[in-house]
Amino acid sequence: MSDKGREALDKKFVGMLIYSIYKAIYKKLGDEAWDIVWESGRIFYDVLKEELKLKDEDSPQVIISKISDFFKKMGYLKGVDVVKMDEEVIEFTIYSPITWNGNVMLRWEGMVPGQVLIPVLVAALESKGYKVTRLKEREYGDKLLVERWKIVKPKK
Repeated sequence: MSDKGREALDKKFVGMLIYSIYKAIYKKLGDEAWDIVWESGRIFYDVLKEELKLKDEDSPQVIISKISDFFKKMGYLKGVDVVKMDEEVIEFTIYSPITWNGNVMLRWEGMVPGQVLIPVLVAALESKGYKVTRLKEREYGDKLLVERWKIVKPKK
């Protein structure tokens, strides 16, 4: 059977799917569900890294941009702005991720959000030897998420 003429997944459907999966995980594991979030990011990155062709010398800004561009191309989000604040701090804004509605419901219920992009970014940066620390709470706007991270490569 051919995929020709097949429509893209509906955002509402994806939001419901993410909400259902992550709510089930949280109901079984509680706050240990965060382990699933981070492990899924590592697994996703392992599957994706050959396609991205990231180099060891790529800066954190380049790594975040390349992965975000891939997610945009796949229809996961509308875009990401990446701003280097100083040598160790990067702020980025994620616009209209397809999982937005499901994640909003999970946050309202005090559960672990069904993150997809953030755990992949962290996994990629950590695989290149960087240590990632969130500097402030996430800021949420109308279908956007702002993150500010300190990203340091420890001296050998």
